[in-house]
Amino acid sequence: APLQSGVTNTFLVDAPSLALDSTFYYLVTGVDLVGNEGAPSNQAAVVFDVHVPTIMVIGVTNGQSANANLAPVVTIADFSQFTATVTLNGQPFAGSATLTLPGTYFLSAQAADAFGNASSATVSFTIDKSSPTLVLLSPPNGLLTNQNVLVTYQTADDFTPAGQIVVKDEFGSVVPSSYTITVEGARNLTLTARDLAGNAASAGAAFI
Repeated sequence: APLQSGVTNTFLVDAPSLALDSTFYYLVTGVDLVGNEGAPSNQAAVVFDVHVPTIMVIGVTNGQSANANLAPVVTIADFSQFTATVTLNGQPFAGSATLTLPGTYFLSAQAADAFGNASSATVSFTIDKSSPTLVLLSPPNGLLTNQNVLVTYQTADDFTPAGQIVVKDEFGSVVPSSYTITVEGARNLTLTARDLAGNAASAGAAFI
């Protein structure tokens, strides 16, 4: 048979099942009908990148409330080249900073690699350095009575909803905004309100 040259063929290479993305190197040889094998081809590199970029946020957690400075750090990695957008409250974020101002923050990161694999992460957190307000409406300090004592109070906070401010009495029991004390005797009532960031305020009254 005449010598054949310039023969081409097209075939598919299945992507390996990989825990990690990798680059694979392939060589091709030709074998004729009687088993003669030619020299290997030049080496071809094939990149298998089937995983999305990893986005790691440290220094803050979603839903966190803190009464101190916070220092979020965003790290993005991928086997291939990627593009990324990171914002803090809608403004470009360099990836790390120490935040000192009270407020609620929204940290967002999106990344896509050269093969279209995409991922995103969003973290919301709050810096709250102020104590909640706690106003004891009743009883008045120094009350003398032979009746049950009605305790009522009001709370407020810059960042913690009123329903999530925890108020405890001097015994460590959580108490509602209105309740009645029926036990006789002198008492130094002390209420302590604590917001989600751990800031506290106290109010009290002594009565008999």
